[in-house]
Amino acid sequence: IMKKVLLVHWKNQGVVLLLMAGVALSQTIASLQNVQVLNSLIQFDQKGFIQGVVGMVLAYSCFLMFIYLQIRYTAYTSQKMSLYLRDQLLTRLRYSDYQTFHKVTVGNYASKLSNDITMIETDGFANIYQVMQGVLSSLFAVIALAQFHWSLIVLTLGQSCLLLLLPKIFQKKMKQSAVATAQANEAFLSKTNELLAGFDTFLNFQRLDFLKNKLLGSAQRIQSAKLKQAQVMAAVSVTGGVGNVTGQLSVLGFTGYLAFLQIVPIGAITATGNLASTIFNTLGNISSYLSKIQGTFPLFDAFSYEKPTHEISLPSKKTNDAKDLVLAQASYCYQTTDGKPQRMLFNLSTTFKAGQKYAIVGESGSGKSTLFSLLTGRRKDYSGSIRLGETEIKEFPLEELQDNVTVIDQRPFVYQASIRENLTLGQFFSDEEIEQALKKAELFAVIEQLPEQLDTVLTETGGNLSGGQLQRLALARGFLWKKPILLVDEGTSNLDQENAKKIEKLLLQQPQTVLFITHHLRDEIVQKLDGVLSLTPS
Repeated sequence: IMKKVLLVHWKNQGVVLLLMAGVALSQTIASLQNVQVLNSLIQFDQKGFIQGVVGMVLAYSCFLMFIYLQIRYTAYTSQKMSLYLRDQLLTRLRYSDYQTFHKVTVGNYASKLSNDITMIETDGFANIYQVMQGVLSSLFAVIALAQFHWSLIVLTLGQSCLLLLLPKIFQKKMKQSAVATAQANEAFLSKTNELLAGFDTFLNFQRLDFLKNKLLGSAQRIQSAKLKQAQVMAAVSVTGGVGNVTGQLSVLGFTGYLAFLQIVPIGAITATGNLASTIFNTLGNISSYLSKIQGTFPLFDAFSYEKPTHEISLPSKKTNDAKDLVLAQASYCYQTTDGKPQRMLFNLSTTFKAGQKYAIVGESGSGKSTLFSLLTGRRKDYSGSIRLGETEIKEFPLEELQDNVTVIDQRPFVYQASIRENLTLGQFFSDEEIEQALKKAELFAVIEQLPEQLDTVLTETGGNLSGGQLQRLALARGFLWKKPILLVDEGTSNLDQENAKKIEKLLLQQPQTVLFITHHLRDEIVQKLDGVLSLTPS
């Protein structure tokens, strides 16, 4: 997958390589100019000395310029590839159904989009560029060594082979430690999201110390994983360092021997030392780089995705033809944590006529919310038959089914954005349409009093609106989209009795098919319903 990401951005990689080549060439030229400077000093050649110094200044000026451009452009390319990976995962979510999405926690997705991408950037992309720069610099260094004597190349290659073999024993441990660190980060983020969501509960029961200790326990697991990773890294670095120092000293000593034999000039000892340092530093670190890169390979799996070939239709604001919802001996079971089947619905047969109004009542655990999950296609592993019109629910394309059904959950979802955006979810609606929906939900007067009105930004959990106002906002969103079927899960539970009655009566006046779950079915509402479905625990 990493290879695919690099190839998709091949033009960017080409520019990076050119800039790296400029860095390596400038560095090599500076080392060669150093030979002229030292030889000129030995020979008391003032003109040659000045020329060598000027050459070094120019070479290092080019080196700094290329380094500046390389750092900026590699950062740009790295972020571009990270954005591509995020796009791949979000595209997978875009085409996911309810059950696929909920196979893992929300914190897991957040971790992949944040922690995993960060690890891919620091341990993956950054080290790939380190390897690329090292290989180019080493290549130019080898060519430069050849200018002095062929035997230096033979010695360097021999030492290089030994240096590459030394850290092989650590590669497996490096990969395992990198994966363990990623998993620990993922688990910590998931646990943090889970527990901090219940901050108010911990505060209410004066158990914030317990919350702190739970989070610290998760953080300590990250600490342990990172310490183990650092231990392996230290062993790899020391092993590479031993080979690196040995290689540099060997080249330095052999250059001195060649100088004594007058095969190479004395000044060559400075150049060969610098060039050998470039080669052996690269080789000494390359095992560490490669191990870190390989450690990120499992992280890429979550970002591998091919878009489906069929086009996904965009949501439509047009009201589709109303269809009956028909259940014929519909049953649903799920497995409990101990693997035993638990039946929620059994041989349920009923018909919800298009445009009519129904209440679904029953004790907790009787399957009311499960029924809504089946009617919305969130769960398709039922037996029997559930049809919308003449089509079985499980055979409906999810996007088409969602274009027919609006669900208003008991706990309305809002996010940190304007009220307008929380209503439209990025779809265009006129101000008149939005106003009409808000008036239906008895919320327009409240919004009108806000300083920014529809452009008022809600807090992350809608804390600047009351619970009842949030529920009416969710109702307004349902009215705005005008889908043929409206499913309301305890949609008036957070309202006072008077406003609850108003909303329920309003729901009964809508042209859509309306099904609402309720624990408080009022007599005056029962009389206006077309039917009441009473569920009992199986």
